[in-house]
Amino acid sequence: MGMAHIDTSQAIKAEPAGSVTTAINILTSPSEAFTELGQRPAKVFPLVVIMFPLTAVMFWYFTIIDFDWFIDDSLDIAGLGDTQLEQARETMTSMSQTTFRMFGTFGSAAGMLLLWSLQAVYLSLVSALNGDRFKFTHWFSLAVWTALPYLLSIIGMAVTISLNPNGQLSSTDLDP
Repeated sequence: MGMAHIDTSQAIKAEPAGSVTTAINILTSPSEAFTELGQRPAKVFPLVVIMFPLTAVMFWYFTIIDFDWFIDDSLDIAGLGDTQLEQARETMTSMSQTTFRMFGTFGSAAGMLLLWSLQAVYLSLVSALNGDRFKFTHWFSLAVWTALPYLLSIIGMAVTISLNPNGQLSSTDLDP
């Protein structure tokens, strides 16, 4: 009789890689990182590492922005008709800068979570149709971990804000 087939793709390594090691592997050795994430789909570390700087930079942006200029710039970008433009201006000016700051800060974080969740849902559906063992938690973990290079963009946003101290920085120019 032949040897029984052993599925090594589901074998768990004796020692889990640390979060920092996994983060480095995402950039330098993706196959090792993907193997680790397939076995241990951790999500907290990359969520904290991405969300904290993102919310901090967005809070900073909406704190230093010239609010009246921001409204004019945003409406100019939107390309609305005259009546729509006036309605939008009234709506935007009825909100305080603090309200805008909170929407901008938490909206950016919520948008990222929504994007990662949609990616994970799609990949979960495809995985289920193919009969794979990977579930939503695996795919969400993958989406979040592979977003770590976005930290470079967040750093770029911070540099852009610091180089524009007059508060007239368009949201379209924020991310270099």
